[in-house]
Amino acid sequence: MQRLVMMLVGAVVVLDAAVIGLYYALAIQARPIKQQQMFVAVWIVLTLVSVHIAAAFGYLLAFRENLITPMLTGRKRLAALEHGHVSTAHAKAIALLVLCAIVVWLLVRRW
Repeated sequence: MQRLVMMLVGAVVVLDAAVIGLYYALAIQARPIKQQQMFVAVWIVLTLVSVHIAAAFGYLLAFRENLITPMLTGRKRLAALEHGHVSTAHAKAIALLVLCAIVVWLLVRRW
């Protein structure tokens, strides 16, 4: 059941992104290049926002894990910390942050 809910949420998001992308593709061909670039950037951001929101609702429906309230308040109780377990989540997060910073630095330096 959980997989079905997640697949349905994913299908809705993909369909939404395809419809928005098709609309932009048909509507902006005769416009200046700067305006076309802006439309593409807006389409990408809207697609990512819809994926983010759909994933939060998908987790709420499929796994009964409320991620919406912690996103709004910034506070979430971790079950591992309540039981005294120490996780490596912080080390992984810092490693990912450093990797992203290196990639951004390389991209900016190259261009």
